[in-house]
Amino acid sequence: MWLSAAEPTDLLEIGAHDVIAPLASIKAQADLLSRRLRQRDIPREDILETLAGISSRSSALADRLRIALEAHRTGRSAFVVHVTRCDLAAIIHTLLSQFGSSERRRITLSGHEGALEGHWDGDRIAQVLRDLIENAFKYSPPDSPVRVDIQANDEVEITVRDCGIGLSPDDLESLFKPSYRSPRVSDVSGTGLGLYASRVVVEAHCGRIWAESGGLDRGSTFHVVLPR
Repeated sequence: MWLSAAEPTDLLEIGAHDVIAPLASIKAQADLLSRRLRQRDIPREDILETLAGISSRSSALADRLRIALEAHRTGRSAFVVHVTRCDLAAIIHTLLSQFGSSERRRITLSGHEGALEGHWDGDRIAQVLRDLIENAFKYSPPDSPVRVDIQANDEVEITVRDCGIGLSPDDLESLFKPSYRSPRVSDVSGTGLGLYASRVVVEAHCGRIWAESGGLDRGSTFHVVLPR
């Protein structure tokens, strides 16, 4: 099932994020691999792990471009969600396995255990969660924990909690607007489109996404609730 997920005026920005986010991840992994190879301090299994991550992200990017091209050819919106029955728990475990070993050590996964089936666009939901987790890494002290929790009943709630710079009331009001970036992170690279694109994806699933924070330097918690 295909569902439209944005007004036409939003499509270019969301489409740009769809390409920029995977490319940035691929470049980061390639740069890290290059640095470690030059320093000759990387075990063979780490090389294979990094190459597998690059391959996976490249495949995801190719799939997104293929879907966009198909949508364009058939006259649909260039941004759609393709909803099928899938296992969200498996999607989350696969996503976490794609992070580097140092990043995985920071992640704690709790809550629901076992399969978690429902009707979602698995690739899009994985991108939402990747963006939330990568933001938690980006705006938190190195080696600080990132906690991912899954709760399930008639709906699924996923929370991503960090110990980072926190959010101001102005941030909480504007986080999910297109191109918004907090003045406190102007020196950190980013497009300001990730959370907006995440909101569009979640709302296309008739879900909800929001953030909470105890204030500046007191961490942030992002909630994603999806019907099954």
